[in-house]
Amino acid sequence: MDLDVLNQRFEAWLARDYHHKVHSSINEAPMIFYLRGSDRIKHFSDPRIIDEAFLIRVTRKVKSDATISLHNALFEASPMFIGKSVDIRYPNECPDEIYLYENSVRILTCKKVIMTDNAIARRNNNPISYSALGGVPHV
Repeated sequence: MDLDVLNQRFEAWLARDYHHKVHSSINEAPMIFYLRGSDRIKHFSDPRIIDEAFLIRVTRKVKSDATISLHNALFEASPMFIGKSVDIRYPNECPDEIYLYENSVRILTCKKVIMTDNAIARRNNNPISYSALGGVPHV
């Protein structure tokens, strides 16, 4: 018996038997219980609302290179968060991107660092003049 046949048999049993027999915990059939309260059920037209409700929530500190470590992977954050603890949310599966939240509002999407791309990326390495920033001259 393959999985499709098993699922068909389960659905048939559910529709024919389970939903229509009185359950001791609710003292009525599940289908009647469901229909009686169906006016209180919220339906969402946008499935992203539901997806967002089930994101895993953790707190992480942004490293000095503006990355966040999660499940042995690095994610790029904005340098403005360096050294700060941030609220992270992500889906259950191994994410390619994570989301930074502030006051329950998504403020940033962080992409996973791809090490091979990161190794060959060209960077603008302008020297920093600390004296121009108010530091000691000749530094």
